[in-house]
Amino acid sequence: MRCIFTIAALAALIAGCTPDTAGLVNTEPKEIIPSLKTDAAMLEESSPDRVSTDEKMQPKIAITKDTRLIDIRTENLDLDRSDEQILLVETSNNGITELWVVDYDAIKDMYFISYKQELSSAKLRRYQIMTEDLVGDHIPEILCFGTDTDKTQSLDVFRKSVHPTGIGLYYSPVFRHEIQGTIEILRKDRDASYREGISNGKSFSIETYIHDNESDDYNDLVRSSYFFRYQTNSYVLVDTEKIPGNKVDEEKLRLLYTKGPLEYHAFLNGPWYKTDGSSHGSQNPVLVNFDDQNKRISYFEEGSQEILIWTSSSKPLYNRLVIYGLNELIPDLITRILTVAVTDLNTIQIYGAEPWRGSYGRYTEGLQKEYLQRFQSQYTAPEVSGIYASTDGGSIEFFNNSFTLQENGKTRSGGYAFYLKGNPILSMKIISERGILLEDRVYKYDFFEEEKENKIIRTLVLFPGKMSVRGFVPTADGYSQYQQIETVETATETETDQG
Repeated sequence: MRCIFTIAALAALIAGCTPDTAGLVNTEPKEIIPSLKTDAAMLEESSPDRVSTDEKMQPKIAITKDTRLIDIRTENLDLDRSDEQILLVETSNNGITELWVVDYDAIKDMYFISYKQELSSAKLRRYQIMTEDLVGDHIPEILCFGTDTDKTQSLDVFRKSVHPTGIGLYYSPVFRHEIQGTIEILRKDRDASYREGISNGKSFSIETYIHDNESDDYNDLVRSSYFFRYQTNSYVLVDTEKIPGNKVDEEKLRLLYTKGPLEYHAFLNGPWYKTDGSSHGSQNPVLVNFDDQNKRISYFEEGSQEILIWTSSSKPLYNRLVIYGLNELIPDLITRILTVAVTDLNTIQIYGAEPWRGSYGRYTEGLQKEYLQRFQSQYTAPEVSGIYASTDGGSIEFFNNSFTLQENGKTRSGGYAFYLKGNPILSMKIISERGILLEDRVYKYDFFEEEKENKIIRTLVLFPGKMSVRGFVPTADGYSQYQQIETVETATETETDQG
């Protein structure tokens, strides 16, 4: 999931400033009087039943109090009509981390756990799950990456197989490794016949890198290559090769390789642009910004953004930094594990989940100026803060990048963001107390601000809809209107009060 960011804020970041959080405004004390102006017909049309929902982060089975949900993915794993779920959970009884696959039983009309498996390193501190067709047969495998601050990494790969009872999804582990180093997937381009579903594609290999224990040179590595074999239905070790340490000509780079995570943080600090894919040379480059001071890592693409809280890092190899991050909107649930390989002083390679992975170049001062000149006049999000109210007794209170919604006698909260995607869009993600995404609302919005005598009247009009490949699509004919009135103290009133 991504939270959204504006081009204007991105330009501010590139100029060397920390980007303003969506919704952050002047916090000086103000007298706010909610306005209650709304048409009755509009209130009927703005029923929350008309708002689209997204339950991808909502577990489809009951989670007991002694079970902690670590990560979750909702996908269609078997091409039927119902989505399935992949859960990573930890029970307080033994602290063991397990992978659960949740399938749908059409006869009983209920979801159930069809597959359970302990992870190869079941007590690491951080995990991330993803799906990808590693084998090349158009059936995605389940991947679970694990890491810890002691330079340990693990990878479990599960491939779909036949359930012993014949009912429900079932998987078999085809790769399970834990090492003191890094584990990387070597992806290859697949031809058009694979992309069109006509034939199978090349299998991706898995490579592990560890220090060469037989060498005194810290930069010497051992690379092990694993390839998938259909005969054994598993990844098997095919080649082991000693990799001599890089012959680094640049003194600064050679010095960096000997340093720890903190020095790598300082090296990475600032914006980097993606050099591979469609981003290269485009007017809207894909950017990753490392903000060491505020412990944030941000991904920008086409006006959208995902922000990670940069919680910790480890350096398992001389030129690699493993970063552990939490999604800023849902920190208790969505995690990211990124491996950053430093190639030279101006080039890095990021390994991890989409869309982050790829090659990046340092965003030099000259590139920053060019980008700013191109986008200085772009979209600016409205600044909202405080309570906006409607005549039906409902309200939205904005604070920084969070909101509290009063609606139909219920109180809900979550994170919000404004962005431009053909239309000005407001995204509101309603999150439970346990950090689970309950609902994802999307609105096209209009925002007006006018001054009347000693009042500033702000109006926010919301049109419910959803985002598609064509952009914003309305889901109802109605709209919701919220207003806020700020009373401004005039100079005459101040003199009267003082007299």
